[in-house]
Amino acid sequence: MKGLIYKDLLLLKQVVVSMAFLSVFYLALSHAGGGEVNYFPIMAMIINMMSATSCSGYDERCDWNSFGCSLPVSRTQIVISRYITNILIIIVTSLLVFASDIFYTVVYGLNINLFEVFIIIFVSMFMLSIINPITYKFDMNKSRIIVAATLVIVSVASSFLVVWFILSHDIPEINLNVELVAAVVFAVCIAIYVLSAMLSISIYKKKEF
Repeated sequence: MKGLIYKDLLLLKQVVVSMAFLSVFYLALSHAGGGEVNYFPIMAMIINMMSATSCSGYDERCDWNSFGCSLPVSRTQIVISRYITNILIIIVTSLLVFASDIFYTVVYGLNINLFEVFIIIFVSMFMLSIINPITYKFDMNKSRIIVAATLVIVSVASSFLVVWFILSHDIPEINLNVELVAAVVFAVCIAIYVLSAMLSISIYKKKEF
């Protein structure tokens, strides 16, 4: 299992390079705007999505799945290792966002916003729960189209619902226990992530290489 995770991390070296370039780009973009907005959360979301599609793309180009199925590891372990890799990437990008918040607090006087870190974790886990089964079900060309379409549909639908709710309803003041809400949302995300892994395992076991 450790070897599979290490393999995926090695495949993501180009993603790390992309992360470095994006970091410089967003830092320059933010500095040009006077440091009023931290663009690193956007970068984190992009990197997290790339971690799933990049690994699958490299595996397909190298025909690694045929080789992997001949190794003394089960197909279940192969899939689980990919999901663990995704979680590791989410942790790294979340730490980068937190570090950027500290940087912007020191340099530009912005307040540290832990809420955006939790949003990145929740949204990334949810989107990867959708993306991973797609990459296991279809070849890379079809997967990219389906993933792109899914991301657009989810983004547009979410934006439409938020705007519709704001324009059509009076938003009452609700006293919520933020910690409890975060815990419930986190539990739901974990449940969806586990169900996604189970679906991916089922798909991968039925594939022939």
